[in-house]
Amino acid sequence: MKSLQEMVSLVTNKSIRKIDAFDTATLKKESTLYTELFKGINSGDLSDDEEASQFLYQSGADSKKYLMLKGRIKERLVNSIFFLTDKKNYNSDFLFGVYLSNRNYFAAKTLAINGANNAALEYAKSALNLASKFQQSDLKFNCCRLIKSIVYLSNPKEYQKFESLSKKYLSDLNDEAEIESIFFQLSIAFNKSQNNYSAKTINTAKRSYNQSLEIAKRNSSYFIHLNSIRIGLLYYQVIRDYQQLVNTASKMEKLMI
Repeated sequence: MKSLQEMVSLVTNKSIRKIDAFDTATLKKESTLYTELFKGINSGDLSDDEEASQFLYQSGADSKKYLMLKGRIKERLVNSIFFLTDKKNYNSDFLFGVYLSNRNYFAAKTLAINGANNAALEYAKSALNLASKFQQSDLKFNCCRLIKSIVYLSNPKEYQKFESLSKKYLSDLNDEAEIESIFFQLSIAFNKSQNNYSAKTINTAKRSYNQSLEIAKRNSSYFIHLNSIRIGLLYYQVIRDYQQLVNTASKMEKLMI
């Protein structure tokens, strides 16, 4: 009940006004400058700022009124993003899980900032569970940091538990960052070569591929597995081993299902 009391108190005391967001019902029944700009962009009738400003205000794109409206509609769209809670909006359980875990972490962080620590702790642990299920090392690490900041004085035993977890997740995160960097750098070299693979490019691809295999040996997270396959695809293309390229592409296809 404590966490619920904190949340009710927070919502009440912060004097939350009507939420300024777009939804299907609003777009159907409202006819305002906001909705006219939204509908014009969505239909393709308004394709640039000059056209939009002329349509709405009969003025140029540097019109103060238009720039103000544009800024406000962006804020309204950002608010709307936080309500993409329907599972149907996501192509897979994985993407929906990633959304939920990040939403719960944002809620936890906001609650903690406003002193609702019991509620913040509840949502941080929920976000951590989801982040663990969907293998998000960065979010797992951040959840542990937030939990530690809440419990370090009130519950030293729990603090130690999440201190140990945060060290593990930081190690995982470093592995993911390393293999991601390897992929980006190899992609840059690959893009510059334009299919004319020099000895330097081939050596770089081989070294990158071997590095990715070493990382994958010590860490089998989804993102490391994904990037090791992406690096493999580039490597086999550079050395023109098309059978292995097909095999690796098949692994990628299975991973993305």
